[in-house]
Order: sequence, then structure tokens, then C-alpha cells
Amino acid sequence: MKDYEEVKALVEKDFDFACAIAKEVAIVDMMREVYERIEDNGYNLPNDKTLREIAIETINQMESYEATAEAIDSIIKKYDGIIPVDESENTLVIKTFDLGNAIKVGEKVFKTGLLDVTDPCYDRDTFCRTQVAVVPQTYEAFVTYRDERIATLILLPKNRCGSSLVATEIATIGVDAGLAGFFEDKPDYSDEEWFDLCKEVFRDEDYGMLDCGFWSQSGYGDGEYPVYIAQAANTTLAQAVVIEFIPEEGE
Repeated sequence: MKDYEEVKALVEKDFDFACAIAKEVAIVDMMREVYERIEDNGYNLPNDKTLREIAIETINQMESYEATAEAIDSIIKKYDGIIPVDESENTLVIKTFDLGNAIKVGEKVFKTGLLDVTDPCYDRDTFCRTQVAVVPQTYEAFVTYRDERIATLILLPKNRCGSSLVATEIATIGVDAGLAGFFEDKPDYSDEEWFDLCKEVFRDEDYGMLDCGFWSQSGYGDGEYPVYIAQAANTTLAQAVVIEFIPEEGE
């Protein structure tokens, strides 16, 4: 199994590599990005197999976001070096987040290892949300403020030490209800259930907890926001996740 740095280099090098390892490196949303690039550029392999077909083939070899090392290595070897891509278009964004003034939202055990990072109003089939594979354990959620609004919503392992967090951008999510959060097995709400939920979360609160996870208001409201992760040592799973609503001045 390739380590994270090797995998990252492969993602930067080729779309087909990205297809093959997207879920293994907890970058599920990259698959959508690959599709968009395919449509924009119309890439084809020498044998006329499109990258879309490769992506579908890859998905079919994976079960519930968990691919074996053997499946990934076989796909990487099969398509090694066929289509070089301009690395400048795939530059990873890495940021340091200050936790010194973070306010605790609460704590919760996430058992399944797969989190929805989304506006809670979105159903499972909504395209502008993402999922992150995390280490199953007890997590604490925190918020930070900027301009008297929520700037970041941060998920950390319980009792994590340190006053800062270095994380890598993996996706963006959309927001239509002025809310976003981290959820495990979040249900698709009926109109009546969503109305009741809104009455609960919009009671002069900026953040809070639901049975399925943590939520906060999304900075200045609706829009598109980046999602960052920090990986646990010796694994491709995330152990910290950040949604950034308001970046620092100058960024």
C-alpha cells in the first residue's frame, strides 16, 4: 500500500490515478472534480476507453468507500503514466488554523467512520455535499469567530492537544440554508421534519448538536465553502475536519 505522500503525488499526476484512489485517501469529492474535468477536456485513452469509464470501473471495484490495497495498486499499474496533467491545476491547498479562541460545541462518538459534510437541508443525492472517511472515535466540535460570525467549524479527536491545526483542502460544499456541519447517517428530512428542525436550530443559536452530529451557521450565509482534513498517523483516514466559512484577511 502506498503511503500518503506517494498517493498525493499520484493524484497530482493523473486523472485516472485520482479516480483510482480518490476514496482511499478520503477525497470522495475528487470524483466529481474528475468528472467535470473529463467533460471540459474530453480526454480519451489510447484504447478509446474514456476516463469516465475508468472512474465507473473503479467505483465498481470499491465497496462502501473502502477499497483494498490490491485493487488500488492494480488500477494504478494498469493505467500508469497514460495521461499527464498540468500539476499547476491540481495544487493542494494546505492551511494552519488557529485553535486558541475556539469555542466547544459538544462531543459525540462517530462509529461508522464515514461522515457527511453538508448543509443539513440536503438529501443524500444532492451533489454539493461531500463525505469524509474518519477514524471511528469520540470527537469534539469547535467553532471560531471572525467579524462576529462563525468563521470555522472544526472537528477534532477528544482531548487533542495543541493550539493549531494543519489541514489540506479536499473539497468544497454548497450551503443553501445558512447552515453546515458534520453528520453520521443524517436522514433525509421531510418538509415537516425540516420545518421542525429549523425551529430548533434558529433559536438565537450560532451552533449546536443534533442526534446525528454537529452544525453551525455558515459565516455570511449561503455559498460555497472549502473543506479541509488532517489525517491520522499511518493511515489515510482523517482525524480532523474543518469547514472554513470566513478566511483570514488577505487570503
